[in-house]
Amino acid sequence: MSEYQSIIHKLTKPLDKRVTLPVSEAVGLVLADDVEAKLPIPRFTNSAMDGFLVRTDDGTARRTVVGDVPAGATALPVGPGEAVRIMTGAPTGDDEGTAVVPVEDTNLKPGPQALPSTIEVYVAPKPRAHVRPRADDVAVGDVVVAAGTMVDASALAAIISVGVSEVTCYPRPVVGVISSGDELASIEDLGEGQIPDSNGPMLEALAREQHCDVIRAHHSSDRPEDFISILDSLTESCDLVVTSGGVSAGAFDVVKEATQDSIGFYKVAQQPGKPQGCGLWKGTPIVCLPGNPVSAWVSFHLYVRDVICSLTGRDYALVKVPMSIDGPLDPIEERTRMFPVKVQGDRVVSKGAGSHKIGSLVGMNGLAIVPPGHTGHNAQVMIL
Repeated sequence: MSEYQSIIHKLTKPLDKRVTLPVSEAVGLVLADDVEAKLPIPRFTNSAMDGFLVRTDDGTARRTVVGDVPAGATALPVGPGEAVRIMTGAPTGDDEGTAVVPVEDTNLKPGPQALPSTIEVYVAPKPRAHVRPRADDVAVGDVVVAAGTMVDASALAAIISVGVSEVTCYPRPVVGVISSGDELASIEDLGEGQIPDSNGPMLEALAREQHCDVIRAHHSSDRPEDFISILDSLTESCDLVVTSGGVSAGAFDVVKEATQDSIGFYKVAQQPGKPQGCGLWKGTPIVCLPGNPVSAWVSFHLYVRDVICSLTGRDYALVKVPMSIDGPLDPIEERTRMFPVKVQGDRVVSKGAGSHKIGSLVGMNGLAIVPPGHTGHNAQVMIL
């Protein structure tokens, strides 16, 4: 498995294309450049508490309240024996001799009320207590979000907070999907001996979940000329082509027959998904998956996601955690066994292993990985 993963990983490099666009339109895209702060965080020195800005030299003496500084207002100076009511996030100014006294440390109760004329301070404040200095979190020029990061809600908030309005990203990779085999047909066109083509739509949906643009799934017959015609068409407009079926040792394995002079085919020590293929077709990466639905699903998460990440400069590092699988599982000596599972708290539940058991995919949020010769009691689970 590791050898084939290395082959897959070397298949691609980041896309040459870049797009610069407003940060609000970049959600789901991957940054091509670091985002450096144009504004510090905090932008100005401010209060960490609702309370009163006072001079520390006054200790616990009674203070005269001389003003109000709500969030969004301008800082007010504080003289000896004075206090300014201040809200969380409001500017304090940069006077080193001041601090914020939480309202809980005064004679007042928290909550809305008229501005008092005086306050009593019960706890002598330490210098700059409850004050957040300017640039304490982020300084101008700091890298806030690194290249190779997908822009999600948290990254969006960070980028906007440091005053950046536009970012440069990789465009969404364009993925073409081909399902192959005369035994497959649409539900409306099913003939005797045929089954619905679920692989094409499944792989299309999986690619979309990885924030790719997908050219609608195509289906090829078992005639090599049909497959090559579709493949040639897709490689003109796609950054990656994913196929399913036709990669084993059968008499009608069209993908292998049509592309074996250009694409490498391998027997990977895994179950399901032993037959795999990958390579370049007219300069475009192509990943060839097995035709059984669970095999295709497993192989997409193991290999295709890695290729998609490479196209946008991301590291592919799904979290793996050691877990015990509920239920008996006979060990396989020569191959790594994998199957979809559902992680429920500290339990891992499976609907059973089998490359044809497409119902075992429903509701699953993990991929169990059982090393050769081991049972499910010492498995790793890849959280998807």
